[in-house]
Amino acid sequence: MDYTIKSTPEDFYVKEIIDLKTSEKGSYAYYWLKKTNLSTIQAADIISKKLNIQKKFINFAGTKDKVAVTEQAISIKGGAKKDYDFGDIKLNFIGYSDEPINLGTNSGNYFEIMLRNVEEIPKKKNWMINYFDDQRFSGKNVDVGRAIIKRDFKRAAGLLGDELKIEGNDFIGALRQVDKKIAKFYINAYQSYLWNKAVSLLFSGKRVKYSLGELTVPDKKPKPASFPIIGFGTDENKIKDILEEEKITTRDFVIRQIPELSSEGTEREVVVEVKDLKIEDLGNKTIKLSFSLPKGCYATMFVKQMMI
Repeated sequence: MDYTIKSTPEDFYVKEIIDLKTSEKGSYAYYWLKKTNLSTIQAADIISKKLNIQKKFINFAGTKDKVAVTEQAISIKGGAKKDYDFGDIKLNFIGYSDEPINLGTNSGNYFEIMLRNVEEIPKKKNWMINYFDDQRFSGKNVDVGRAIIKRDFKRAAGLLGDELKIEGNDFIGALRQVDKKIAKFYINAYQSYLWNKAVSLLFSGKRVKYSLGELTVPDKKPKPASFPIIGFGTDENKIKDILEEEKITTRDFVIRQIPELSSEGTEREVVVEVKDLKIEDLGNKTIKLSFSLPKGCYATMFVKQMMI
């Protein structure tokens, strides 16, 4: 089913669902960050420069879409009790805490999405296969992650190109110039690609396209289950075929040359519930979707699965 999504950033609105406990004093100031057409990482870069603070003092529960209007909580160590307006970035002071906001402390996200050029109104759906979507795989993320896991540090550094200063053949030293959070994201992107690939093989059904190929969506809701995100410590029984195809082992995710990039295996829910879905026909081939998803789930992927 054809449609257009994210015609403008205003067509895609996200608000974080998070339980914050604040007080009148504390080492960390909490703010509600509203950004337009910027990634969370880009917004953090701008905030650090505007406030003349190190980026490591800015924390958040998760990254939000770039081509969108998004609202999420952030913490700033030593932040002031005031609001800020930096154009496409606005910060509204919430309160103080002795703890920073950490990754994963949100419970989910609420979405309002405009779809344009829609030929047919989709039917309601209250579940999705929990695939990672294109935002996870932008640029060369997967290729860099794969190269690091395979110990091809020369290729990884080469893929990052002008971002690094490479002295002689010290490719490991070059990679360590990358911000730790960003470098780890390359590994996570590769893990996410492997998860998508493995889970897609579990089903028969319709196919949805994404930037790295196609994924299978069953016609009926599968029973709730989790599937391993490959890392060190993962039971290889479920993932032998993927490991053989990629020519890797789970032990490859222990990276002794760059220990901070080592990544342990975990589990991800295969099926997730979609809550409070509303479909509004606005006419002129335009519909508005509103719904909530658990943290770590991709609204764009849910839309793709609704529209096949």
